[in-house]
Amino acid sequence: MHALKISLLVVPIVVVIAGCSGLNAPTQATEPQQASQGPEFLYVGTSKPGLLTFQVQPGGSLKAVPTSASVPDTVCSAALSSAPGKIYSLSQPCPFSSFPMELRRFDLGPSGEIAGAAGPFSLGPDLPSDTGHIFSFITAPEGNFAYAWTFDNGRESITPIRLDAGGNMTAMPDLGISWPIQSTTIVPCAFHAPVRVITTPESMFLVVITSRDCSDAEGPSGSYLFFQVDNQTGAIGSLMSETKLGHLPFFVSTTQSDDLVVLAEFMPNEPGNLMLFHAGADGVTLLQHCQSDQPACAHPLAAAFHPSGKWLFVSHTDANGIAHGIWTIPIVHGSLMPAKASFVSIPDGVYKFAFSADGKSLYAGQWVNNTVSGQISGFRVDDRTGALSKMPDSPWNLGTEFFITSMVHVGAKSR
Repeated sequence: MHALKISLLVVPIVVVIAGCSGLNAPTQATEPQQASQGPEFLYVGTSKPGLLTFQVQPGGSLKAVPTSASVPDTVCSAALSSAPGKIYSLSQPCPFSSFPMELRRFDLGPSGEIAGAAGPFSLGPDLPSDTGHIFSFITAPEGNFAYAWTFDNGRESITPIRLDAGGNMTAMPDLGISWPIQSTTIVPCAFHAPVRVITTPESMFLVVITSRDCSDAEGPSGSYLFFQVDNQTGAIGSLMSETKLGHLPFFVSTTQSDDLVVLAEFMPNEPGNLMLFHAGADGVTLLQHCQSDQPACAHPLAAAFHPSGKWLFVSHTDANGIAHGIWTIPIVHGSLMPAKASFVSIPDGVYKFAFSADGKSLYAGQWVNNTVSGQISGFRVDDRTGALSKMPDSPWNLGTEFFITSMVHVGAKSR
């Protein structure tokens, strides 16, 4: 059971799609809406070797194209984290084994294509990636820092990594935070998993999810932590906010638009909820707690802000794992308006979102009937209401035994 908990908390990037390696990825940070200046690509990590590559066509449809030969076949269940001109990949070697997880960098060409690759990397004696202790690697939106989650020498650590213009990485363990590993068996029973770097015009924060189930008098518990981050050095500073939970976090999605942050929490066989935070120079404040009394917030699996900041898209499934669909929740004056939400029904649950550069197309990564296959459904977004309409040639099936572990959109805005 403890091994399952750690696999569910490993959340290295753009939403939240679990793969059979146990990797999850948080929702991609939204950026100012703009039209594409050239080709756009959607890169998809799955449980099969390599990456899948789709080119965005006029009208938003996806066309499968060959993936660059720079991506080795040893990359499986990749957690992809984007930075300007680059994509970082933390993956499990194929075929699945006990070998260490590998950290690689893919360099993008002028059209967004993968033009080269580097790695696997060792981050030095303070972060020995060759021992397989890196469980998460997430980048800041500006691409100047990343954060690695490791277990080494009896401690659990979150370490800042400086990224230079060439993609070279320098670990800075003295600027990170760590905790003694707690364990009642050979497997740790408490975790502090970094899930997202948040940037606002005034401040920078690191979101961390905690989970503790050590079979003692305290009982299971969890919380969401927001740490201040120095935007010049990447140093992790003071704890600015903590939201405590009466249970263990099970499946969490994070997304950001300007100074607003949403945490979408799913609990099996229990009501879920959405929490809206404001992040700024004065810290982090919980603005709104939307719970099961609003259908649009009752059972969220993943969430993503529209690039314009006008709407929040939330994937939905009921307590029995059925009634799948996507809610469009309007945002008015910094508040969610769930009572005015619209809904589109789709056959299978959505675990991951991505947008085209102009924000007119939404891509939803799915498991098909909770079986070992995956697909991507495409929707057009109404400019006025945010309502979704399915693209005629959607969905795009990925084949059998394809669990989606991450999706990264790359267009002119990413270079």
